[in-house]
Amino acid sequence: MIEAVSREGYCIVQECLPDAIHGDTRLFLLNGESFQYRGKYAAIHRRRRTGDADIRSNLTAGAIAVPARVTPTMLEVAERIGPRLKQDGIFFAGVDVVGDRIMEVNVQSPGGLVDAEKFEGVSFSTAFLEAIERKLAWRLEHPEAGNRELATVG
Repeated sequence: MIEAVSREGYCIVQECLPDAIHGDTRLFLLNGESFQYRGKYAAIHRRRRTGDADIRSNLTAGAIAVPARVTPTMLEVAERIGPRLKQDGIFFAGVDVVGDRIMEVNVQSPGGLVDAEKFEGVSFSTAFLEAIERKLAWRLEHPEAGNRELATVG
């Protein structure tokens, strides 16, 4: 099995988190900070369907999104990785948290924001677009700045 999964010389190994059987919470970060709008956190809890043989909490694998309960521990986890995301020029990310552990950081196209809007009754998309507009305005004033700097402008 090891030879089959590491054919190209690489494989990704992820620690087994027993509590992941209950799903994970995707907490969205904007500019390295927990994404809030009008006092609501952009987050969803993802859980697999009861009786599903697939243990993943991915929505594309059949899991369902339910309202998240954002805890101080989750916010602390996000606060710990925020500086690194900013350093790497990551403007928007979805951090999948189980207990006090990060299971995954999604930076390409973290899904679930629409569900968070539905559950919280606020338009996180509006806040997201406003942040992009601020970036565009800042870019006009600082044409010499690099993309990494631009990526984390609030």
